[in-house]
Amino acid sequence: MRASVVVLVLAGAWLGVGCNGDDEKSGSSPECPANTPEASASCGSVGLLCNWDARQCICGPDKLWTCADVDPRCPKAPPATGSACADAADAVCIYQEGLCFCSNDSTWTCP
Repeated sequence: MRASVVVLVLAGAWLGVGCNGDDEKSGSSPECPANTPEASASCGSVGLLCNWDARQCICGPDKLWTCADVDPRCPKAPPATGSACADAADAVCIYQEGLCFCSNDSTWTCP
């Protein structure tokens, strides 16, 4: 099952353009590479968010890829701020809308 979030701690705001991929192809956006890029490889569109099953990468403000494994504790869609997240303690999840994190009081904080 493919997830659409990842554990990443990133500074700054992201305006994501999404694409989903699998192990063999990139998915809906022609800008997403066919295969997972190497960390710190150059990318063209700041905020481009691409998924490959258990791996996700985002094009940072420096136009370099930042990649991480998808955290299976992250919900597929951004959770509502204030909703419970006891089962995802310390998770940081990235969505096209921005970062969500499970705070110390076991509630989600999202944009």
